[in-house]
Amino acid sequence: MIGSASSSFAAVLREMRVACGLTLEELSEKSGVSDRSIGNMERGHTLAPRRRTVAALVDAMGLTTEQRRTLTRLAQASRSTLPASATAPAAVSGAAIASGRPAPPPRRPPVFVGREDEVRSLAALLRDGLAGPPAVTLYGPPGAGKTTLALHMAEQVRDAFPDGTLFADLGGTDENPPNPSSVLLALLSGMGAPDGELLREDTGARMRRYHDLTQQRRHLIVLDNASDEAQVRPLLPYAGRTGVLVTARHPLSGLETSRTALGPLHRADSLALLTSLIGEERTKDAASTEAVAGLCADLPLALRIAANWLITRESWGIDQLVARLRDEDRRIAALSAGDLALGPAFSLSYRRLTPEAAAALRALGTAAPYDVGSALLAAMLGVPDDEAADLLDELVETGWLRTSQSGRYRIYDLLRLYARRRLLDEEGPEAETALHERARGWLLSQVRAAGRCFEPGYGPDPDAPAHHPTASLENAADWLRAEAGHWWEAYRWAAATGRHQEVVDTAESLHWFSDNWMLWDHWTELFATAAEAAHAQGDRRMEATHRNYHAWALMILEADPEGGLRQARAALAIAEGCGDIVQQAWAHFYCSWAHRHLGSEDAIGAATTATALFTEADEPNGLLSASNAEVSALLHFSHAEAAVPLIERTMRLVTGPTADARIPAHIRRFAWDGLMEQHGHIAMVLGQWEKAEHYLRQSLNYSASDVAPVRAARTHSRLAFVLDRFGRHEEAAQERDRVRAYAQYVRPDPLLDELEAAARATDGDV
Repeated sequence: MIGSASSSFAAVLREMRVACGLTLEELSEKSGVSDRSIGNMERGHTLAPRRRTVAALVDAMGLTTEQRRTLTRLAQASRSTLPASATAPAAVSGAAIASGRPAPPPRRPPVFVGREDEVRSLAALLRDGLAGPPAVTLYGPPGAGKTTLALHMAEQVRDAFPDGTLFADLGGTDENPPNPSSVLLALLSGMGAPDGELLREDTGARMRRYHDLTQQRRHLIVLDNASDEAQVRPLLPYAGRTGVLVTARHPLSGLETSRTALGPLHRADSLALLTSLIGEERTKDAASTEAVAGLCADLPLALRIAANWLITRESWGIDQLVARLRDEDRRIAALSAGDLALGPAFSLSYRRLTPEAAAALRALGTAAPYDVGSALLAAMLGVPDDEAADLLDELVETGWLRTSQSGRYRIYDLLRLYARRRLLDEEGPEAETALHERARGWLLSQVRAAGRCFEPGYGPDPDAPAHHPTASLENAADWLRAEAGHWWEAYRWAAATGRHQEVVDTAESLHWFSDNWMLWDHWTELFATAAEAAHAQGDRRMEATHRNYHAWALMILEADPEGGLRQARAALAIAEGCGDIVQQAWAHFYCSWAHRHLGSEDAIGAATTATALFTEADEPNGLLSASNAEVSALLHFSHAEAAVPLIERTMRLVTGPTADARIPAHIRRFAWDGLMEQHGHIAMVLGQWEKAEHYLRQSLNYSASDVAPVRAARTHSRLAFVLDRFGRHEEAAQERDRVRAYAQYVRPDPLLDELEAAARATDGDV
């Protein structure tokens, strides 16, 4: 037991915690201070509780002003009773910087795994990457292992710095980090400058001495955990070959240094680290080991803490650790072992944020775990877009976010969970609900506006600002793809909460865009959900519409013609019941498509019926699709001669003076390229190989994309066949390589089967 002041602090802290009805674990989770540290304080084992630690405990317990003063006063008294030698290190967050003694580097963890790319890059920069004194800033989020990597690099490049390594902890997350003058004094002492002379010199003289020594010597100076540029800038050598390696949670953009970003480990390295720490026997369960790595977001600190949990609990299996970490509400608290804890590491950075940036971070904690843009944050906070962009940049600068692409930002998963925990603790669950509702409402309204840009009768908004999603088809597509993770979560939420009209309207706005992004994974679920929502509302016409869309997704995206045929027939029955001719026509069109893939010549009759119904309804877009379906069915079942006049009729819809202006230009171009493929088909049947190559290449002008992957795969295969006929086998092999990009969309091609059989029968050369 230590002195009475500390004992009083210990006793009062425990009394206040118990009075608040909090266990050690609960107070740890709310404050971000590890339960072991709190226990040590309550038992009087902590000699000098730090001010920021006491402040975190006071805030977490929600004490009155008088209670706050009492506990803070007792903590101050406990610090004042200790000898100066005991309090000095804690006061500066570095080993004896304030006294001018050199700081010994912390012990590097014995297991170092991965970071091969970073090690190579840093080694090159520190050895010979710059003409002048090498200086590198290594930055990344809390727990990424910056200090560990810096110490590892000091060993790796030791031969390049024969005068040795000097280490200074700059206490960047402390309330009062050491100033450059005190760090300078410690470094000079480490270089062997006489203490007596240093004490007689003013700061200017010490600075001149420092730069003289760094010009003459070849030290590596590790400035760990920097606070800001002003703390580091005076310590960067002017000349010579003394190197500086700075670690910080943000990139210190104002410094003239090279920069290396440090994020999570590669998954393979995370698994290797876990195996190294807890042994191969306990990581034999590959799925559970992988789950631990994922739940730790591949952050080295989190992985080491998780491993320590198992090391100190020999009876536990790794599956038990997975179960503990799966609870998102308690994962940050669970990642605490002894004096290693994620919560306090995050809290130190959080308290340095401006109030506005902290509010932005808490809001991001409620977002789905995908990249975000400034517009979404602006909608959540109710602030202008440029203000949201500034807040995102501040969070990047302070290490909470990283940029993933132009205008997009990503928060690491554990940081997101921490941010959400701060929101719930500081503002309550009602704040989270309000943020969710604002974000989801905005997302779905934006989806509808962007999706309708592709729909005939809507199109882009000529009055929208140039950067707005609705200003052009390109902007709309880019926005829908970039924000897909967020708006898809919002769509599912709307369906789960019975917002049927919102679901139907959103899906309806997207069906034209769906042709432009067939590689997205969720169209089948989206249209099935919309059909169910329309059914729940009793809207028979919209139910038929979305069952037709669902049929399209099943046949084209899932390669399930039987399922597509069932949905198309269901749509037909509903459309006939409510007298909707257009949806009857679409149902016949999708039935034709399904029959063709199932090998039934009923495809021809269904397409003909669809063409007649679209003509009756004066629906040009449907008529174009049905005409194409008729041609495709005739060609598929070897009626090439009958297809020729239909191709010519369809061409008149999309090109020349008879083109129907109601069909959007991009749809006409898409159809034209499909017609080129059909011309190529006929040329192949007739053995007109030069024409076939010409037409197929014309078709690929549009098809070789994710807009029409089935057509692209088929056309590349056919072009390869044609090139082989010319003996251009290398070009043919290249075309077959391109088919592999669309492997999941490859369908049986009867035309190639017939032509290959004919080639074998005539000359044996396919």
